[in-house]
Amino acid sequence: MLSTQMEAIDARRAFPCVDEPERKAVYKVTITTEADLQVISNMPESSRTIFTKDSADKAVAYQTVSFMPSPKMSSYLVAFCVGEFEFVQGTTKNGTLVRVLCTPGKQAQCTFALDVGIRCLQWYD
Repeated sequence: MLSTQMEAIDARRAFPCVDEPERKAVYKVTITTEADLQVISNMPESSRTIFTKDSADKAVAYQTVSFMPSPKMSSYLVAFCVGEFEFVQGTTKNGTLVRVLCTPGKQAQCTFALDVGIRCLQWYD
């Protein structure tokens, strides 16, 4: 599994940027990885292309996943994860989808986080 945690000034380790919280930009994330892994980022997926490459006497399937542009935000908020995931999900009263991701077999441990996440978002609305 690969995941990011870029707060407060570590986004510069992942991509070139002006890595200051008060500086904001729109981000368009595109990630290429093995085709059997899930790719997740801040925004909904906009496209996925599957292709193969020959490697050591066999063809290996890869994917390039692109995501919709983000709202204008600080670089440390850009997030992406690559790996095998399961999730639990729910929606707020105004229809916002909330997901809590976990490694396979851990979904039962995510219900508390999902409940609190939904309640927090509803409180801020």
